[in-house]
Amino acid sequence: MPTELSSGRFSASALPSGRVPVMFTADWCGYCRRFSPHFERLPNATVVDISEDDDPLWDTLAIRVVPTVILFENGKPARRWAGALTAADAAEIAAALAPGA
Repeated sequence: MPTELSSGRFSASALPSGRVPVMFTADWCGYCRRFSPHFERLPNATVVDISEDDDPLWDTLAIRVVPTVILFENGKPARRWAGALTAADAAEIAAALAPGA
């Protein structure tokens, strides 16, 4: 089960050390709902709701579309996946989480 946060409670610096996948989603996003079951299987998965148009995370993290998954490594963005994500994308994210990746 992923950790679920409102955008106001999200802080990259507060993420656990190591690699952490974070999915930025919106309650109105059908692609987010479709990708969510695949994302939820990832270790350390965190979901952040940015449903409001004026949410500062849209600009702070340069999010242009939801879902957007950012792989944070020690609190810093390392990789990004965005758009109509699929099970294949979840497998790619899982591979990026593997030790030595």
